[in-house]
Amino acid sequence: VGLKHPSIAPYGSFVCSDGREVVLSIQNEREWAQFCQMVLKKPEMAAHPKFSSNAARVDNRQELEEIIQAVFGKLSYTAAIDLLIEAQTAFGSINSVYDLIEHPQLRTKEMDVHGMKVHVPANPFMMEWDAESFPPIPPIGAMRESNHHAESFHGYHTFHR
Repeated sequence: VGLKHPSIAPYGSFVCSDGREVVLSIQNEREWAQFCQMVLKKPEMAAHPKFSSNAARVDNRQELEEIIQAVFGKLSYTAAIDLLIEAQTAFGSINSVYDLIEHPQLRTKEMDVHGMKVHVPANPFMMEWDAESFPPIPPIGAMRESNHHAESFHGYHTFHR
């Protein structure tokens, strides 16, 4: 089945003109009508007997996907996403490793680790009081010495060897 759904159509991945892929999921007739009008620019498709219901679209999946692919093949990824947002169509992106690394919610902050600058995962959001980097990692044993061998740390009992 891959990225397709056995009982929903259209549902799956389509390649844009720049090679990026978008995954669609149209699950009701309102979404289908808006998709036909705003994305495909073919409002008459919503009422066509081959595509007027989900069951008909599933039965004619190959032809349907060819029509959709022809449209997406002429749109850049950004243009396709803009149209899908405007049409309120559920979609997802298939990201490359580079896209994933560059995603703003997977940001990192620098931290000094024993004299080396290391990029450490950070919260996906920033607050105005957040520092640009994490404080340096303390030297080995520094926390133990600063706690004066405390028997409890944040309510957890600690054991010493």
